[in-house]
Amino acid sequence: MDENEFMEQEDDIEYVEEPMAADFDFTNVNDPLTLDDPVSQDDVQLPSTVNVVSVELETFSKEYTDYALMNRLLFIAGVCPPLRADALKMLINYVIKKTQNIPMLNAAYQRVESAKAFGNISGIESVPDIDKNWIEITTVKANNRLESLLAEFKRQKDEAVKESIRRSLEDVFHQYVQMGISQMLLNFILEECMLISWINVTIYAEQWQKLFVLLPQADRAINEIIERENVSSVPSNTFSTTQYSSLQSLQIPARTSKIQKDLILSSKAKILAVYGLAFLQNKNYKAAAEKFMTIDLDVLNYPQLISPSDVAIYALICALATFSRTELKEKVLGSPLFRKSLESEPKLIELLQRFCQSQFGICLDILNDLRDQLLLNIYLAPHISFLYSLIRQSALIQYFDTYLSSEIGQMAIEFRTSVDELESELISLIEKGLLKAKIDSYKKVLYAKFSDNRTEIYERVLNLRKRISQHANAVLLRAALLNHRIHEQK
Repeated sequence: MDENEFMEQEDDIEYVEEPMAADFDFTNVNDPLTLDDPVSQDDVQLPSTVNVVSVELETFSKEYTDYALMNRLLFIAGVCPPLRADALKMLINYVIKKTQNIPMLNAAYQRVESAKAFGNISGIESVPDIDKNWIEITTVKANNRLESLLAEFKRQKDEAVKESIRRSLEDVFHQYVQMGISQMLLNFILEECMLISWINVTIYAEQWQKLFVLLPQADRAINEIIERENVSSVPSNTFSTTQYSSLQSLQIPARTSKIQKDLILSSKAKILAVYGLAFLQNKNYKAAAEKFMTIDLDVLNYPQLISPSDVAIYALICALATFSRTELKEKVLGSPLFRKSLESEPKLIELLQRFCQSQFGICLDILNDLRDQLLLNIYLAPHISFLYSLIRQSALIQYFDTYLSSEIGQMAIEFRTSVDELESELISLIEKGLLKAKIDSYKKVLYAKFSDNRTEIYERVLNLRKRISQHANAVLLRAALLNHRIHEQK
């Protein structure tokens, strides 16, 4: 890499004042961020192998940069044998030309060696051998560059010029990232309280739970900037799963500079995107859908993490899996902001329309066509099987909702399965209490099951009889007392 690229300074850019460490409350952050946190094996789902090529790797280089691109290429190399060689070659080429990330390069070549040992991987022999000379030269350059930036950062801290400290701090952080995520980088972020950088590195290190401590701090910081700039904003409950108000509702005064406007809108969209990913990885799919659907893609520019296409896919798949029919109509079809995000995704538009029109057979066909593509998505792949099962479950319930009875054979055709398999699915839904129905296994008919109100009616009749009897006895007793002139003397 040309060393001059690291030395370029954009002095002509107007920098916006950001909150310093004193603006944030870190009292709840008791455990430091580490790369070796233990992960329960019960929470780990092995990625599915994809043997059908359903994506073009060239599109990844246009949509993602930095770790977003490298992690995706490494993931695809691990789960898709037909693309393994091309993904590794693209990854190695990107690391050598654009970064100084020796750990990522070593990880790529470990995959190359494993593929060669496994054999039968087309094109793997064309991957160039590791350039040890480049590694040695790059390591020396990177360390020298880092030492120089750290010395400059220390000098700026001694001079106590706030804006210069910020610029120097950013330079050190980006150099650390160029060299790869390491414990030194995490310690540096903790020491200097770089909140936004901390969030980015937390995502790269896949420490999702820590985001729920960091994100409210970032959200509050953005709201404080908005207040300082006299921007009207609706207060948000950062721990709530309710929707944020549309970013378009922010009314920025004319005196606010363009870079400040862009910073406010873009930062809010990025925070929503990170919230959505955090909820997705935490398996809170409904909250994830609500966050993703409130993102204005016109102001989202986040190639270091997510693309506009990802936002649309995550939002719709999670919504179909968790929203009721009413919620789909109100929050999805009734949302101009989200419909706008689907304009460039015709498959997703058709999927949504078919589902809302109860054409579940075609809907399942579309999902099946999208499956391989979604299994190559690094953040969605671990959840695809479960989300698909939730969508199918919701479709079965909605399909039978308007019927008193339905032939299981006809349902099996609609849901692209056999009669026996569908019967097993229906039994599971009935046992879970999700479907109020009963099955005639001989005739293969599903009947709607209504609650038996006879016991309740009998109890109401008996109570009514008791009250009438008591009232009648009281009337007779009063008549007898009056007849015998037995009454209270005043």
